[in-house]
Amino acid sequence: MTSVKFPKHEVVIHPEQMTLLDKRTGRIRATSCYSADKRLWTSGELVMDEMTIHQIFTAIERAYKVSVVIESERVKHLQLCGTLNLDRENLDEILQVIATAGSISYKV
Repeated sequence: MTSVKFPKHEVVIHPEQMTLLDKRTGRIRATSCYSADKRLWTSGELVMDEMTIHQIFTAIERAYKVSVVIESERVKHLQLCGTLNLDRENLDEILQVIATAGSISYKV
């Protein structure tokens, strides 16, 4: 357990949790998260629990040994929930799922 202090808040973070800061309201909250690297390493699953597109593509870059460029700042901060199995799906299938879920477009 870790305690994180912010000027107006104190948030206690337990294992398998992370903090989220809402820049608009200044509110900070602890939320569940799964260690994406641990799940990816052991089962090939990328569990997305409010993960940003940027975080998702960082994991995809490592898994598929590719480089991803996100041109839109808005898109980088979009959050998705769900599970992708990177061992069973090829990169094109994964990109199609993310594009559909996030209502975004991509090019290879």
